[in-house]
Amino acid sequence: MLAPTTPKDREACLTAAEVRRLLRYETHTGTFFWRIDTNKISAGDTAGCRQSRGYWHIRINRRLYMAHRLAWVYVTGEWPDGHVDHINGRRSDNRFVNLRIATNSENAWNSRIRSNNACGYKGVHFKKGINKFVAQIYAGGRVRHL
Repeated sequence: MLAPTTPKDREACLTAAEVRRLLRYETHTGTFFWRIDTNKISAGDTAGCRQSRGYWHIRINRRLYMAHRLAWVYVTGEWPDGHVDHINGRRSDNRFVNLRIATNSENAWNSRIRSNNACGYKGVHFKKGINKFVAQIYAGGRVRHL
């Protein structure tokens, strides 16, 4: 059998029952704890670690899984079809009430302001050709200038 090549295929190898057997999830804090003992971890230890971009990752069977996706499968029993979005924008806040399924565009709605943003507002940028700030949004499949 060939190894799974897409993220969805990799996730499909791990069932909700297996996640629940290995981990305990506290919905009010969004924290995972190990249920098992191995030579490197003890039952009750916090599972995973926070990565440089702010997301929590948990290694299961030599594969890394994002904790917010594991939270979704732990609670619902199914792997999410789309993105799992953090409603409040905090990547480390994996409480189930803070998670929702989102499309690419919905996921971008609550993105942070870019670090090179000169005015401090999303969708507004400086256009050198006219020497003015302009505003635009993406709606209905088109860019709309305001």
